[in-house]
Amino acid sequence: MSKKKNRPYKYNAKSRLTPNSQSFPFKVNSIKKDVVTNLENTLTKLRVIDDSQEKTETLDDGFLGGRVEHKEEKKKQKKKEVSLQQREKVVHVLAALKKVVLTISFIGTIIVIIMLGYHFGGQVVSYFHQTTKNRVATSSKKASSIDDNYVFVGDFHTRNFAFEDYAFDYHYVKEANDHLTTSELLDHMKNMIYDYNPSIIFIEVGMMDLDNGLSQEEFVENYGKILDQITMHRPHANVYIESIYPINPALNDSDIIQDTMTNKMIKNYNLALKSLAIDKNVQYLDLYAKLSKKDTLDPQYTDDGVSLNSRGYQVVYKEIKDVIGN
Repeated sequence: MSKKKNRPYKYNAKSRLTPNSQSFPFKVNSIKKDVVTNLENTLTKLRVIDDSQEKTETLDDGFLGGRVEHKEEKKKQKKKEVSLQQREKVVHVLAALKKVVLTISFIGTIIVIIMLGYHFGGQVVSYFHQTTKNRVATSSKKASSIDDNYVFVGDFHTRNFAFEDYAFDYHYVKEANDHLTTSELLDHMKNMIYDYNPSIIFIEVGMMDLDNGLSQEEFVENYGKILDQITMHRPHANVYIESIYPINPALNDSDIIQDTMTNKMIKNYNLALKSLAIDKNVQYLDLYAKLSKKDTLDPQYTDDGVSLNSRGYQVVYKEIKDVIGN
């Protein structure tokens, strides 16, 4: 038979377990003491933790709020700066667009003006050119054209012409010298013609050139220079050349010209003068034919064989009046 093992407790149904002092290695009291000590240590630790938590909770956290407000303020400031920058960008963009629009509008306007000028410019230029051409080519003016300035240039014939006796109701200036020649007129074009800004010019000169022995070639050359200078300085003026008046040698009682002058010489000079007028596109007034009778100055128009009397100037006035209009 096998031997029964010793149990640490003796089992008694009534008394339940009871420790066996021989087999149980420690005492119950020491266990209780250790347990109590551990519980006390645990409680002490808990109190320390609770105290530290309470101290932590009582710390001053005011500075945290300040930082938060500072951060919020910085965020707002940054947003504001970003908003301002965006607004400035928009303003710059709008300004640039405005400049572009204005530039395009300006260029468009210039293009339209150029196109209109190209379209209508030719017609306008053609109109003014034709108007000027008609003005120069017109052989007569109405008396109502009082805005025209008339200049009469000549020798003793022009000086003795009393326009006021013939109710000459025009704005006119008379520039005359008894012994005026083509050379002298060339030297005084400004003060005798240009300064008056004339629209119609009558030139009566040549007898003194004949009297001084100027050749026909020199006479025509000087007269051509006179006409060219008028065209240059007063291009819109209408120019009328008067022929050299005839003389009556049989009645010559004047000391103005020499006895050697003849009507044949005058006629030759007048032919050259008429040809020059055609070449320079100016009007030629053949007063020689109106004042002469049988190739000499009609006696009824002169008292001394050279100068005209009132009846002779009446003929001249009629021719001028017919040219400029009634």
